[in-house]
Amino acid sequence: MLHALALGKPVVATAGGGLAEVVPARRLVPVGDADALAQRVIEALDHPSPAPLPEQFTASAMAAGVLAVYRSLV
Repeated sequence: MLHALALGKPVVATAGGGLAEVVPARRLVPVGDADALAQRVIEALDHPSPAPLPEQFTASAMAAGVLAVYRSLV
């Protein structure tokens, strides 16, 4: 999902696991609701507005986090 969002692609997902942290709520459907998932996919195909990549998952934010961990170890 992160790669798709970083590339500006519209995404749709179920609200399971950690996807709710990444995917906007308007693009999430309940786990196990195949009809809602199908409808949301159709909506995304009809109106492919990309969702922004959450700031904490950008390359610069993730690199800063890794550097912070390394610095805390020395």
